[in-house]
Amino acid sequence: MFKLFKWLFTLTIFLNLAMRLEIWNLLKDQLPVIAYISFIKLPFSVLIIAGLSLACIIWMIDETRKRKKEIASLQQTGQPLLLDPVEVIIDTSQYDYLLYKIRLDWTNPVDKFNYTFLSDSLAYHPGPFIKNKKLTVFINPDDPNRYWVDVTEYKTKPELSLSY
Repeated sequence: MFKLFKWLFTLTIFLNLAMRLEIWNLLKDQLPVIAYISFIKLPFSVLIIAGLSLACIIWMIDETRKRKKEIASLQQTGQPLLLDPVEVIIDTSQYDYLLYKIRLDWTNPVDKFNYTFLSDSLAYHPGPFIKNKKLTVFINPDDPNRYWVDVTEYKTKPELSLSY
């Protein structure tokens, strides 16, 4: 969704710059796609960008609300599991900066199926803080693919105590 927004924004800037530099007629003949959307003027394209931005914001708010509701449901009715962290994964999929996720593995004793759980993203490397600790994972017993790893105490970076 964000990549689409970035692409549209870049295209809008390119079209407006082309119009201002009077190379529009050259581009219009070479690129039929640009000729097709030649009716776009600055105010209209700004409205498109604003509309897409508003749609993205509404979508993100709705997804956040749904996820919070699902987490509350899992905390109340889910089966808690105490698991050892397996590794910390560096997540660069959505943003231009590093985020970290904690991976935990669990084998269902009923069907012997292995499940991998990933925590929510953390802004720092939690390795030293989760060493020799168990994390709670709340799962839906009917569908273990619906889960939540409780990393609320690690959302803000804790102080690392050094003992001499």
